Amino acid sequence: MTTPAPVHATPEAERRSAAARASATAAEAARPLPRGVVRGFFRLVADVWRKSDRDRVLGLGAENAFMAVLTVFPTLIVVAAVLGQLSTIIGAGNARDVENSVLDFLREILTSNANPAIETAQELFRTSGDALTLALVLAFASLAQAFASIINTVTVCYDVHDRRGWWWRRALGLVVGTGSILVAVVVVTLVVVGPLFAADEVVGSVGLSEEYAFVWAYLRWPVAFLSLVLWATTMFHLCPDRAGPWRQGLSGALLTAILWLGASVGFNLYLEVALDASPVFSALGGGLIVMTWMYLLCVGLLGGAELNAVLLARRELRRAEQEYDEEAAVATASSDAPSSDSPVPVAPATPVAASLVSPADPAAARLAAVDSGPA
Repeated sequence: MTTPAPVHATPEAERRSAAARASATAAEAARPLPRGVVRGFFRLVADVWRKSDRDRVLGLGAENAFMAVLTVFPTLIVVAAVLGQLSTIIGAGNARDVENSVLDFLREILTSNANPAIETAQELFRTSGDALTLALVLAFASLAQAFASIINTVTVCYDVHDRRGWWWRRALGLVVGTGSILVAVVVVTLVVVGPLFAADEVVGSVGLSEEYAFVWAYLRWPVAFLSLVLWATTMFHLCPDRAGPWRQGLSGALLTAILWLGASVGFNLYLEVALDASPVFSALGGGLIVMTWMYLLCVGLLGGAELNAVLLARRELRRAEQEYDEEAAVATASSDAPSSDSPVPVAPATPVAASLVSPADPAAARLAAVDSGPA
């Protein structure tokens, strides 16, 4: 009886493995940093760009956008159920004003060419104000699946292997998705519905003082932006299968919030200029517009994750160098001390930068050699 030949991973599979990608990121972090703030900034941009290309961020963003589009209207069911409860707080008339403002916001972002999609959203608001229904349960299931895909792609950006089970990732996806909806409701309330709450009749019905309108007019924009930053940081803390403090994701979250706002405003301006002259948008309508917008938002999220991964690799390198220097100092002090019967610790002979790339991983060595060109 012959023994089957062992199965080896292909070079492409080795190149795409989490260990190979992490080794390549560490090799780039080990390169000497240039002098000056400007050159250091462009070096950081180059490292993030190379890592994004290595991780296929544009392809991962398309995967997330497709899953997100499938959950747009189920998600609107959940949003409608949440906003539908506003009538108990501010009254039925003001709740209708809130609903109209949300629909106007969708028209502003997606333009009039997406009227069929906006009309569907309007019907959802009219019929989905009640709580738990079968449609709402299906919406949560769809939401969990979509955000499980986002969790997988963010994990890829962090160069780690996800060891969590199928059910655990869906449960986490439901938590992250529900949190994203709540944050979206807060941001929409602050930015879009904010002027409504500044009205005297709404302020009076809620029971707030007149000074509230003045404070609201100036604080709602920074509070909305801060909400995006804090939630993006939370996503970067929950999504990847790695331990670390919450604040480690703050840098990428700031970039993600800027990209989200910039993509939304820029895409709206592009549609206003190019929509009438583009037969493609006229033929495909709101579906293409929604998918493109979702794609830009997903790429912005993954771009922040890539920045966090690059900065994390640099921090780990500095920590390893500090530990190496401390061990070398202890070894030097022990060698200068009088001899004793106790063994003398010896500093490791392998340089820190070289030890970060596993010698048993030839794919990582090849990948680092290819991707770590001149900055």
